[in-house]
Amino acid sequence: MSSGGIWEISDQFQLSSGFDSKAYSLAEDSLGRLYASGDAINSNLVSTSVIRMKRPGSSWITIDKEINNVSEYGGRITPYLTDRVCTTGAKINSEFQYDGILKCLSP
Repeated sequence: MSSGGIWEISDQFQLSSGFDSKAYSLAEDSLGRLYASGDAINSNLVSTSVIRMKRPGSSWITIDKEINNVSEYGGRITPYLTDRVCTTGAKINSEFQYDGILKCLSP
């Protein structure tokens, strides 16, 4: 079954070759910039939240990486009412408990 279009891969990324990475969500702001959030494992087996951005007519770039020596998980990303793009997630603190996090990109 086809909707008349062809799906193409727009971006693939890994922090370190051969290690897992995942994209969880996608958002678009009013200027047409796309943002993707997810997480990846680096060659030291450290989990890292990753936010990537694509401006119209350009390539994807990493605009934020949050590394935590224990663990960190990329969350969902969404355009906010004031045209700010925000992401949510969780990371493990020094007492090995999850802390909720919210990060917003300044306009």
